[in-house]
Amino acid sequence: MNKRSFILIFAILILSILTSCSGQNADSFDAAIAELECTQSMKYVKIESLSELLETAKPNLIICGSVLSRGNPTIIDHSEEYSDDYLKSTATADKKQLCAAAFLSTPYTIEINEVLLGDTSAGTTIEIDAPYGIIDEYFRRDGLHPILKIGQEYLFFLRTDYMYGDQIYYLAFDPVSALELNVDGTFSGEYSDYIDGVFGDYSNSIVRLLDDLQRLISENDYDLTMESFASAAKKVKQ
Repeated sequence: MNKRSFILIFAILILSILTSCSGQNADSFDAAIAELECTQSMKYVKIESLSELLETAKPNLIICGSVLSRGNPTIIDHSEEYSDDYLKSTATADKKQLCAAAFLSTPYTIEINEVLLGDTSAGTTIEIDAPYGIIDEYFRRDGLHPILKIGQEYLFFLRTDYMYGDQIYYLAFDPVSALELNVDGTFSGEYSDYIDGVFGDYSNSIVRLLDDLQRLISENDYDLTMESFASAAKKVKQ
């Protein structure tokens, strides 16, 4: 074996190890989040069709996008009153957990593959701050927000609005707003009961779903305006 071949094989081996470790880290993170108790229970209205989803949840950005990466869980408070430093402060453990339950998020970078509805000038990537995460003994897991998978392509039904002047992106209707697009032409998701209730007529066919979605978009003038608001989250300090 010559030196060049040895270097090439060594490089492939290292890449394989790194990829394997990355997958294991992603799996362990996802499993840890899945085991958390909900820190906030959400009440969801009953939605029974794609047209009702568009009319009721009012997504103003619908994209096909792939999850490029996941950042570290962090306190995201757009009012800038709270940060990770609060979890290291002299506040009581109960108040620190209240802070985490209100603001702890995990950022994901999403590569936009196709814009189906909404502003096409958003760029090539956006960031979704998922309302779950763990820092030390403090945690958050909101409602029925799916755990996003690195490398997975999704059909996202999103809202984009302004929070304290910052543009944010979030799922329009958590249980069904991140459909996994599978290589075999089917779609799936974490909360199958909700997904079947809304998308059951499409027999898990991506083509049928996208065809009907594009038809509805072409036939209707959906409201794409963005709202500007301040956080409604309960403050921790007294």
